[in-house]
Amino acid sequence: MNNNSYDSFGNLLEQQKDNDVKQSFIWDYKSSYPVAQVVNAPVSDIAYTSFESDGKGNWSYTGIPVPDDTAPTGRKIFKIVSTANNITKTGLGATTTYIVSYWKKSGTVSVNSTTPATGKTINGWTYYEHKVVNPSGGTITVSGTNGIIDELRLYPSGAQMTTYTYDPLIGMSSQCDPNNRITYYEYDSFSRLVLERDQDKNIIRQTCYNYAGQVEDCQVWIRYYNQEKSGMATRNNCGAGKTGSQVTYMVETAKYVSVISQADADNQAQADVDANKQAYANANGACTIIKIPVTLKNVGAEGNDHFY
Repeated sequence: MNNNSYDSFGNLLEQQKDNDVKQSFIWDYKSSYPVAQVVNAPVSDIAYTSFESDGKGNWSYTGIPVPDDTAPTGRKIFKIVSTANNITKTGLGATTTYIVSYWKKSGTVSVNSTTPATGKTINGWTYYEHKVVNPSGGTITVSGTNGIIDELRLYPSGAQMTTYTYDPLIGMSSQCDPNNRITYYEYDSFSRLVLERDQDKNIIRQTCYNYAGQVEDCQVWIRYYNQEKSGMATRNNCGAGKTGSQVTYMVETAKYVSVISQADADNQAQADVDANKQAYANANGACTIIKIPVTLKNVGAEGNDHFY
């Protein structure tokens, strides 16, 4: 026997077979698409948003998400400016341990005053994960100062969450698995899936289409993204009597794209490094006074030499 519950649009919120774990769902994009699927948790214990559409995914907050081409998932991100737009979830179990995770680009973010574990950094975004034990009053609050975040998840520690973003009327644009590994999906002008990429934008699957008797050039759909590049330069505008420090200028992964080749994308990134590292060093490097050793000689009254 199945025990199911639905929202007012007829979307499935919870389902559970006899002697099986509960599965829960969160819907967005005007309740048209499922954006989160969680195994082993009730819908009252989960929340998720990538800040893409009208829904808030069981979170409560004020403020308007903004577009960002570097967003880990989807096309928008959210900025927690101050306590005025904290993000909260109430009605949680006061004796339950929860996981709150997100990707952060800059600023500071806090979750119930807990210390997060830090994961990998991709394209300027770093993954953070908080463990909140027995949240006071059943409330979890995500606060910060100018904290720019994306892909905000909440679920019990024994559950597994998979999340999704979409290009409405086209298809799924990204999927983030329980281990926070992101897969991206790209479509052609006919809304047909043509490419799947991993979180580093490497192509993992390609689908080509053609009409009977015609040859399809699969290369037309491939886009190559640069790998991370960096270079060091020494500040050279410190002035007389000072020396400049060395500074590293970095171009993040996937800043440049090419339809020609991987080498072309990487060359664009390297050209950026070569063109801008010196100016970056001159603007961000330190200047240190050059110390010159001096020996003083004092001839005493009796003709003895004294050195200092």
